[in-house]
Amino acid sequence: MSAWRTSCVRLTVWEDAVDAGFVARDSAAGRPVVRSTPAGRAFLAANRPMNGGIGRA
Repeated sequence: MSAWRTSCVRLTVWEDAVDAGFVARDSAAGRPVVRSTPAGRAFLAANRPMNGGIGRA
């Protein structure tokens, strides 16, 4: 499994977010969902670009 983590470039951001506790897997109405955690929302708030995001002037 450790080899997979370093060789699959598509999943590293997801794995980093899970490892940091920024997202959590849950279920709603019997269906799987992903939710941001309080830590994830705090990280986004602290690191959001001042202009409101990409593509905005």
